[in-house]
Amino acid sequence: SKVLAGEGSFVALNPAGADQTLAQSLTIGASSSTLSHSLTFADSSPDKSKIYQSSGDLIIAVSDGSPATFTEVFKVADGTGLVWAKNGFETGSIQITDDADGGKLVATGTNGGVKLVTTGTGVVTIDADSTGAGVVIDAGSAGLDVNSDGTVDIASSGAAKAVNITSNNDVVTITGKKSGASAVKLHASTVDATTTLEISSAGTGVSAVDINSAGGIDIDATSAVTVDASSVALTGTTNAANAVNLSATGGANSTVKISSVGTGATAIDIDSTGGVNIDAAKDIDLSATERVVLTGQKSSADAVTIEATGANGGITLDAKAGNITTTVVGGKSITTSNHSSATAIQFDATGANGGVAFESKLGGLNLNSAAGTIALTSTLGQVAITSTKAVAEAVKIAATGAGAATQVEITSAGTNDTSSIGASPVYIAASG
Repeated sequence: SKVLAGEGSFVALNPAGADQTLAQSLTIGASSSTLSHSLTFADSSPDKSKIYQSSGDLIIAVSDGSPATFTEVFKVADGTGLVWAKNGFETGSIQITDDADGGKLVATGTNGGVKLVTTGTGVVTIDADSTGAGVVIDAGSAGLDVNSDGTVDIASSGAAKAVNITSNNDVVTITGKKSGASAVKLHASTVDATTTLEISSAGTGVSAVDINSAGGIDIDATSAVTVDASSVALTGTTNAANAVNLSATGGANSTVKISSVGTGATAIDIDSTGGVNIDAAKDIDLSATERVVLTGQKSSADAVTIEATGANGGITLDAKAGNITTTVVGGKSITTSNHSSATAIQFDATGANGGVAFESKLGGLNLNSAAGTIALTSTLGQVAITSTKAVAEAVKIAATGAGAATQVEITSAGTNDTSSIGASPVYIAASG
């Protein structure tokens, strides 16, 4: 082993221009080596380079000779295994260098690609764990492609830190190619009353948020589903029954409620080019603080039909002091009953002073029975047939049937003495 020490000490190799072999170790500098103990390489040009040790670090420095100062360009740090190069490293088509943001990898080859590959079971980790540090992936026009045989997990674990996916100039597409449930899943997983999943759009068009499906759309919620908008349109385009179906399936107390705070005549407007069918297993209750109007515009005898189809079904019309008025303009008012009894059609006035009044114009009032009897009976009061018109036959009772048995019979069960005028059981008087 050859030791060279002392200021200006040197060893000259290849003095005669022939190759020489040094079969011994060459030590430069004593145990307390300084920068002046180095191995210098020089030629006829002013450029020089040298290798030396400083505080345990192995350093390579270069100089172009003007000025004659050396610049450290490569260092292997003592004990840490760190390697430093002033202008970065370049191996093959990859250059490791630095810039204002820190270190960087630069692809210097023809295709300019960089690939990080692990051939074992380990992972490739990009970790920026210092305060204020981050990871920026900036892709060119070819885009960014992340492929994995397993799951791709993007997580932000810091407090109140978001994960933002932004396309500044084009669309953001999230595609799940799984053939099954949850192919694409957006999930707000924190169980809390304030947790929300929000889909928003700054668009101002009619389809600013557009949800399309080749199949159905299923919205499930354990609480209410609220849809708020300036207007809400539910449209079913299928040409079949239940194209739009509003159904409450929760149980016996479930309801479907349609409400409006509008005050106009059509605050709730149901229109149909066909019919409107309302079926109920129990009552159908139509209530209004003002009027209930049923209008049939069809030009037919059954334009409005109210029908009780049950075996013992009936129809009841109740009114307070405002009366029940049935008006026919241009046609007839016909009340028909096919019940086989003496009271098939019955008018009752049940009030203490109630009465039943029939009025007609020039057409008169016609009571006609095809085979039975027409009976006018009063159990507590009188039966009065009165005409105020001053003409002959103002009141006429006639039996017009042809035959010997035809007669007009007036009888009384009264027992008054017939000697007094007006007290007879049958009393006929004329004031003319």
